[in-house]
Amino acid sequence: MPKTNTSKKILDLIAKQSTASPKDIANLIGISNVAVHKQLRKLEADGKIEKIGTPPLVYYSLVSFEENVIPGTQTPKLNTNLNSELYEQIEKNFIYSRPNGTILYGMLAFDEWIKKQQNKGQVLDKVKTASQYADIVAKYNRFKNSQSLIEATSKLQTTFKEVYLDRLYFIDFYSYERFGKTKLAELTFLAKQTENRKLIGEVVDIVEIKILNLIINHKIDSIAFVPPTARRITQFMQELEKGLSIPLPVCKIQKLNTPVRIQQKSIRDLDDRVINADKTMVVSEKRQFNTTLLVDDFVGSGSTMNIIAKKLKQVDVSKSVIGIAITGSLKGFEVINQV
Repeated sequence: MPKTNTSKKILDLIAKQSTASPKDIANLIGISNVAVHKQLRKLEADGKIEKIGTPPLVYYSLVSFEENVIPGTQTPKLNTNLNSELYEQIEKNFIYSRPNGTILYGMLAFDEWIKKQQNKGQVLDKVKTASQYADIVAKYNRFKNSQSLIEATSKLQTTFKEVYLDRLYFIDFYSYERFGKTKLAELTFLAKQTENRKLIGEVVDIVEIKILNLIINHKIDSIAFVPPTARRITQFMQELEKGLSIPLPVCKIQKLNTPVRIQQKSIRDLDDRVINADKTMVVSEKRQFNTTLLVDDFVGSGSTMNIIAKKLKQVDVSKSVIGIAITGSLKGFEVINQV
């Protein structure tokens, strides 16, 4: 049986069933398991199918964007309607996660996002939309300092009567209007929700140098991590701490168990967030430091970090507390709200 015929049969079968396992394909087409896996590897390398799941439960589905992929690779074709600057912006920043758990990056992600909007009835010009996206990214990037961090201290000062964090920085914003989560926010969100160590590693690779530079610039001599509030087997913040491997003493912060464990970010009222953090966050550290870096994943109001900073100072663990969040809310940045 010619390989091309076998490949076509496999593609037709997957198209008919939406997804198919290697065992199903072997049985229905009538070829060996070895031959099936060889064909599947070739079709996957050509960008025609994609793997869903992990062994032993693996299925394959068609790649809907194969017309945008260079044959024999997973590399997207350059959209000649986009100039090189727009193309680079999309390639660097755009991300899209499919409902089936597949994560797309760059132009592949952008094309898929465009297709989704068109399926909803929107008529979009790809070049114009890419230009609008690039403009939004550029406007938000203006809030980043020379260390590529967003200074968010003023956000706290307009939110709380008493501010205990000496400084607060975001590595990136949580989302852009219209286009949704930023690349870093999407990776962090998926890593946290899926407890996927590979995704956590991707986040670590992005944020590590920025955190290390902050430590050097502010002469930080200790580090603390905001404890998780949701029960998970693999805790994002714990894995982040291990992945970063910062060569500093770690100030231990604990989240007290309560009869009903309420996630901080599920509380809408600001005063209730403050109460929740104040009653459940405990500093168990006894050593004393000059400056502690307090690390969190997502910051909305900043109430948890502010309360932890208060407690670190109250028990004389740290004279100064600087906060850094992987991503933070746009609220409190008036200029951005006008974009």
